[in-house]
Amino acid sequence: MTEPVVVVRGRHQDDFELLDQDGRLLGSAVRVGGMRSLDAARAYEVRDAHDRCVLNVHQAGPSSEVWGLTKWHYEVVLPGGSGAITVQKASPEPASISEGSRRIGTMRNGPTHAFMIEDHTGRQVARIHIGRTRFFSEHVELIAETEDGTSLPLRSVALAAILIADRELIQFAH
Repeated sequence: MTEPVVVVRGRHQDDFELLDQDGRLLGSAVRVGGMRSLDAARAYEVRDAHDRCVLNVHQAGPSSEVWGLTKWHYEVVLPGGSGAITVQKASPEPASISEGSRRIGTMRNGPTHAFMIEDHTGRQVARIHIGRTRFFSEHVELIAETEDGTSLPLRSVALAAILIADRELIQFAH
């Protein structure tokens, strides 16, 4: 979680490799829970290179898009952590990032980024990019760039935002 740039590569809504900016393996994001199409990619464990869980990300409510209004809700949990970090979108507003009852940041769709994450003061602390999508193989590459001095909870959200972007922003027609 201390890497300034993390590249995530894999099949859309499947398991992913996490790489540093030089292509070295940092870990993986592995689907957990049900494997049926309705349950697929609803929960992930982010693991380090030694296969230890460092972060859990799960969809805490249904996603929907009606008349251009988007709604989704995810929880991000550090193992042994005191509570969940909630990332919740109710369009047209940006997604709110809360730790318990305290708002710690905001996640916005960006004009040139999939998401931009701001801390509670409005300072941009991370950017999530969709690097590449390959329709026929459904392979995707997403990138998280995190600024120095970003808090651990917001660094965790930046990693989770990669998985949220894959689930909520990338659509392949079947």
